[in-house]
Amino acid sequence: MKEVIISFIGLYFTFFAIGQKSIIPFTENGLWGYKDSLENVVINPEYHFAQKFNGPYAIVGMNEKLGVINKQNEVILPFEYEYLKFNSNESFIYGLATQYLGEYNLGIIDSKGQVLLPALYYSIQPIQDYYRITKQSYIVTDHEDGVDTREVYNQYGLADSLGQIILPAEYQSIKFLENNFIIIEKDTQYALFDSKVDRLTDFKYIVIDEFYEGLSKVRLDDKFGFIDTTGKEIIPCIYEFCSTFRNNQAIVRKDGKAALINKNGEILIDFKYTGLGRIYMDQFLVYENKKWGMAHVNGDILLPVEYRKTLYDKNFIALEKDNQWQIWDHQNRKLYSEKYDEFTFPANFKNNIDFPIALVRNKNHWGIVNENAEKLLAIEYELVEIYELLAKKNFENKLN
Repeated sequence: MKEVIISFIGLYFTFFAIGQKSIIPFTENGLWGYKDSLENVVINPEYHFAQKFNGPYAIVGMNEKLGVINKQNEVILPFEYEYLKFNSNESFIYGLATQYLGEYNLGIIDSKGQVLLPALYYSIQPIQDYYRITKQSYIVTDHEDGVDTREVYNQYGLADSLGQIILPAEYQSIKFLENNFIIIEKDTQYALFDSKVDRLTDFKYIVIDEFYEGLSKVRLDDKFGFIDTTGKEIIPCIYEFCSTFRNNQAIVRKDGKAALINKNGEILIDFKYTGLGRIYMDQFLVYENKKWGMAHVNGDILLPVEYRKTLYDKNFIALEKDNQWQIWDHQNRKLYSEKYDEFTFPANFKNNIDFPIALVRNKNHWGIVNENAEKLLAIEYELVEIYELLAKKNFENKLN
């Protein structure tokens, strides 16, 4: 991975404070020590810096170097480091300063002083049961007034919790998926690995997506398909586009037309329409000749393809014809009779709203409706009043 950064030459002394109670650091005459909760001095002030204790240990500083002590003020790790950060109760990420301000060569050391991972890495990031390790190389492209401009190249690897290298830092990227799978990039191609870092596919895909309903969308050259959790290509990469699976169905595109398939790759709706929209249970939007309609998964048209616009989220579908908006009734497979001059979803207020709503306008006034077209707030407000109401935390109490 390549980036351009500007760095200052020099040393940098950084401390990472982690809170903990009981024995608390205090300062006196420019030096740091520790007191207990009764204000009794338990460690005399002798350090130039002191963090709060994290379990049995605290990181302290002396003469611009960091070390670790215990609650008996015994030195656990000597004052040799420019960077120390708690990793666990028994290990630390340590660092030695490089020539660039705020940058360190990082490693992992335990409380007995045993180096688990040598200080060779630009970054060490705990992820699940592993450490993602980053090695950085660079080329200085310019130097002026003590400032280097560099082209930086990062390479990534994995180490286990004991510091053993699982994958050397020679890959372009490593990404952990939500279900413990790992995507690793090498030479701009991706492969899928399981949680034990066993490779499930070759390095051949341009895209590997998250798994939905047991399948992951992949891209091979300029075509899309799906693999399962064993890395097997269940649906071949023959499509120009694929959506993720939802309710055992996905939208695919081929030769400029869209179709609906199931997880066996069987075509439910043939390549008939220019586009298909979000799937709701057994219903979905269809698009043809710049118009929208609704269809059933068996191919039956539920709403003629004659609507000019559509807006939808996970709860709503609304369609517009002749400058009038109506909400789709999924349950009864028809449009609700209520019509609106304008229909939209409120932005930036999701934290204040625990249920689906939409804003609707008739003439010059606005109101709020739910997905069943029920009026939650009468259509008699200015838009600014609606948004002021949405901004209030007791918003729900104001509704009809």
